[in-house]
Amino acid sequence: MAAFKLSKEQKIGLFSILTLVSLYIVVNYLKGKDLFSNRNTYYAIYHNVEGLTPTGPVYIRGLKVGTVETIEYNATNDNFTVTM
Repeated sequence: MAAFKLSKEQKIGLFSILTLVSLYIVVNYLKGKDLFSNRNTYYAIYHNVEGLTPTGPVYIRGLKVGTVETIEYNATNDNFTVTM
């Protein structure tokens, strides 16, 4: 039975792809994002977002249920849109 052989270029390409995918997963894990779970995106409008930070945890009754993705200021309505 013949052995499956890869050329030097194919090995470098495969190694590069695996490295980039691994780096993407590690960076998102360190940001607190779970890539392998079902996620819903919620938007909330607040007038005061003191204490909220992007990538900060979101708790409901003491249970962590997600993270703050972004905080955007809406100048026309003078409020903040928080993406969770």
